[in-house]
Amino acid sequence: GNVLGSNMFNLLVVLCMPGLIAPGPLDPAAITRDLPVMLGLTVALFAMCWPWRGVERISRGEAVLLLLAFIGYEYLLYQSVVA
Repeated sequence: GNVLGSNMFNLLVVLCMPGLIAPGPLDPAAITRDLPVMLGLTVALFAMCWPWRGVERISRGEAVLLLLAFIGYEYLLYQSVVA
């Protein structure tokens, strides 16, 4: 709860302030690359946390999948900067 609450506060309050003070251009890659990844991982995390099996915990295998998704996303970002 604390991690999600902190992230939501940062996204909704802290990160909005610079955009309200001095709006700038939006990188098209943020919409075409980053937004689908963010939405997909959010849905995956929600599905993993939902008590389908009567357990509201993320298993070790699910955590490994999330970690691999993060590593893959970071590699994708690295390749887009290098290319």
